[in-house]
Amino acid sequence: TAFVKPRSTLQEHTIGRHHQATNGDMLLLLRTFLGEQRASQLLEFFAASERGMKITEAMREDVAKREFIDFVERSLSGVLGAATARSLVEAALRDRRLHLEEVVHFFDDTTQALQTQQSILFSSLENLAQGISVVDAELRLVAWNKRYLDLFEYPEGMVKPGQPIATLIRYNAERGECGPGEIDELVAKRLNYMQMGSPHRFIRRRGDGRVIEMVGNPLPNGGF
Repeated sequence: TAFVKPRSTLQEHTIGRHHQATNGDMLLLLRTFLGEQRASQLLEFFAASERGMKITEAMREDVAKREFIDFVERSLSGVLGAATARSLVEAALRDRRLHLEEVVHFFDDTTQALQTQQSILFSSLENLAQGISVVDAELRLVAWNKRYLDLFEYPEGMVKPGQPIATLIRYNAERGECGPGEIDELVAKRLNYMQMGSPHRFIRRRGDGRVIEMVGNPLPNGGF
């Protein structure tokens, strides 16, 4: 396991107000900072996690709903950091298209580099035989590969950008994936390793006889 949030204060301060930001504005942010391919993947996850709330090109000019705005902010924060993601989304909600495009162009060189890094990251993850997940310094899920999903068989919609890793750890602990013991203690133990930036390794035998080795390695700028 390599290591992405509680709901930010953005909603309380901004989304409650009247705004005219559209789905197209939100799509512009996703595609600019994460790339076309990753944005498409995220939209599929959004549709699955929000009970079929699918965002299509025909809906570009519709006013963005709170759920989609929240999702976009979480997705961006995994790459840009929470403060930058919040500022970009606030710009879209406050100033609409003219100022938003100015902000996007201002970050143009940075976004090109980010897209390249994201593309390399996700391609690399999918080519690995092991199940891999990446978590940021705030212990929120940033990235994962298909093998990771196949291995742990999480419920549909549980694995998504910005999901607190504690939620996934608890789910695994409740199914016996973390060994014997009190659920809260098992979860706290693993979160403590991550918060301290401590490498860790667990080996577990599943009920079906398979043996799983779980390894956590800290990243240079926080996270695992």
